[in-house]
Amino acid sequence: MDGVKIPAILTRESSGHYSLTSRPMVLSMVDGERVRDVYVAPGDGLGIRHLCPLKAEKMFGMNLSRFESIQVELTGRVVEGAVPVKLWK
Repeated sequence: MDGVKIPAILTRESSGHYSLTSRPMVLSMVDGERVRDVYVAPGDGLGIRHLCPLKAEKMFGMNLSRFESIQVELTGRVVEGAVPVKLWK
């Protein structure tokens, strides 16, 4: 089984970390400071922030500049032989 393909946008944050979102991120000034950063748009269905730069670059095979974005595709599938994971209490 191939799995479900999910279009996403990979963006480099000002901190150097990466974000994965379903819609383009919002670039704006940080409240009370003179620096810009990117924010997840309200209502984004994915909205994953602060991905480790080394892991993101290895997963997607690229190194983006600060505030640069590129469209990527995620594939969701259940791993063969996977066992249920207990929730943390």
